[in-house]
Amino acid sequence: MLCELLSVQAGILDHNISTEVAAHYKRGAHEALSGLAAFFRDVLPELDDRQAAEAASMTIVLVGSLWTHTHPAAAVRAAYEADPDLAFLPTFTVALDRSLTIFLVGLLSDPDR
Repeated sequence: MLCELLSVQAGILDHNISTEVAAHYKRGAHEALSGLAAFFRDVLPELDDRQAAEAASMTIVLVGSLWTHTHPAAAVRAAYEADPDLAFLPTFTVALDRSLTIFLVGLLSDPDR
């Protein structure tokens, strides 16, 4: 359910709320992102605070986007079943793991660290 919500948050949910609700939600989201950034710092102590925050934010973006693309509508699933060459992403977990790995390696090798 969390992945589903993240996949529609920016494109749908954020467009149908009041300013007050948006501010309240975003404050909570910043707290959650701080926790995720702390997790990244624990796992990868080479990350500085800015990089850990960037990793946390990008993780949320990747989850939302990859969830949407790896859980297509019935017609698209049927097209993939009829012609597997049409599918361009593996499963959600494989796509997320690979995307995060590539992003984190790039972040660690960033010359502007």
